[in-house]
Amino acid sequence: MRSILVVDEAYLVEALRELVKTPSPPGGEEAVAKLVAFKLREIGIRAEVDEYFNVVATIGSGSPKLLLNAHLDTVPPGDGWSVDPYSGLLKDGKVYGRGASDNKAGVAAMLAIAKELSNMDVRGELTLLFTSREEGGNKEEARRHLKGRIKADAGICLDYHIDAEAKLCEVVVGCRGIANLRVTIKGRSWHSSEPEKGVNAIYSACDLIKRIREGEGLREVKEPMPIREDVSVTYIKGGEWPTMIPDSCELNINFRLLPDLDPLDALERTKALVEGIPSEIEIRAASGAKGYLIDTSSPIVKAAVNAARAQGLTAELAVAKGWLDAAQLSRMLSAPVICIGTMTKGQAHVKDEYVKVVDAVTGARVALKTVQLYLASPGA
Repeated sequence: MRSILVVDEAYLVEALRELVKTPSPPGGEEAVAKLVAFKLREIGIRAEVDEYFNVVATIGSGSPKLLLNAHLDTVPPGDGWSVDPYSGLLKDGKVYGRGASDNKAGVAAMLAIAKELSNMDVRGELTLLFTSREEGGNKEEARRHLKGRIKADAGICLDYHIDAEAKLCEVVVGCRGIANLRVTIKGRSWHSSEPEKGVNAIYSACDLIKRIREGEGLREVKEPMPIREDVSVTYIKGGEWPTMIPDSCELNINFRLLPDLDPLDALERTKALVEGIPSEIEIRAASGAKGYLIDTSSPIVKAAVNAARAQGLTAELAVAKGWLDAAQLSRMLSAPVICIGTMTKGQAHVKDEYVKVVDAVTGARVALKTVQLYLASPGA
């Protein structure tokens, strides 16, 4: 492998625009998967598209083995855009469109990295994995069949933000877990002229919400870096008629948990939280996923920090507040997985989404240098 590697900025931007022009909502990734496979074959890399429209390709062979990942799907665009969400408009150093930042910038960066490495004698093996169903759908099913097929000693996910103008690159070494609980509160309906004869389920919900807002039972740790839990009520429904005391109220409680906690931990804590509220309350786990946290002395972390510094950036270790696909990949591989940013901060899932070209290109350069340093590392 050459000592000096270059990201082809023009290629990356054009690939990004093509990707944005190809809609890929969860469950609708076929077209974008085929586009990615075609572009890999164009640069001489054999690519396979599986039944879930994950795309897999390999450069080199032997050890060490490294995985590079980005997800193909995006959330739907919704309404209220001032530009065509599938235009791929390039204007004032930004590419606009649904997924431009999250996460087609990461996909385009992977293609640019693959182009640079395609004709090189690479030490070790780099697996390129473009995944479907990150934003929604049955991701467990879409990932399960990859286990055993893909082997790596470490991984890099291009699924985070970077601030090239501020010269800041966060190297993500973990993320918080997530749990969604559906709470149903039962009261007793009555005519609202005699409210004392009913049991107002909404009032009982308010009692629970007050305890949640006070942060009862939330945990935090200081090492290896500060991580604090959060909990929010994200959905509420109650009442049927203006003159009827409501006999039912339903809430969704969203927990963001310490990385090592099972999502069911949130269920047990909520059961304790509702004690003493004068209503029948049913709590069930709706969805959840455990976070992860890797050893910050891992060779892949050191490689990423040094790669960021080589680009003139300040490198900071971080634990993502939101859940990341890297958690699932790390468990699938039984190996450390980091996240490096190619996104522009604050541009995920918003109207008129864009990515700054400088962010996407700088993130790609950091990722390419990380690949180079890791594969050359004797400790990898």
